[in-house]
Amino acid sequence: MHALVNAEVSVDRLTMTAKSKGVPVTINLIVADSQPVVRAGIEQIRQYDPDIAIMSSVSDGELALQAVEQHQPDVLLLDIDLPKRDGLSVVDEIQKRQLKTKPVIFTSSAPTQVMRALDMGVQGLVGKHNPPQKVAECIHSVFDNKKWLDQDLTSHAVSHMLDQHKKKPGSHAGAHST
Repeated sequence: MHALVNAEVSVDRLTMTAKSKGVPVTINLIVADSQPVVRAGIEQIRQYDPDIAIMSSVSDGELALQAVEQHQPDVLLLDIDLPKRDGLSVVDEIQKRQLKTKPVIFTSSAPTQVMRALDMGVQGLVGKHNPPQKVAECIHSVFDNKKWLDQDLTSHAVSHMLDQHKKKPGSHAGAHST
């Protein structure tokens, strides 16, 4: 076991050293979206970023988990609204199992779902309205252990949350405590 841990550390150091020296590093990606046209569009991302290799493209949450287990990708790009098992349930399972795959939520879902994703601590959140270059930027950031949160999605979700808070009975919007 000790040798395995050292081997993983060595690989991580090699990857970091290679990146800092300008050597290309491949980011292994799995895509999970229920819409074939969206999956086909994401599969074209290599045109914009040859460092991203799509290992598998699946249409539901159960297949996403199976693909993660089989391929052990660096990043899983998934929609929240997936059949059989929703994207947030997949993220939860990845977190529970402490898998190394880093989920990136790729969505146009409702603000409440986006807030749930943020509450779960996802590192990457990118809207489907973004061009491929932005999606690739998000994938790279999460791969590099950085947060990348879509400004439009997060500000819309926070605005929705504040509006809901103002509507609650007994809510004192603007009131200050002393």
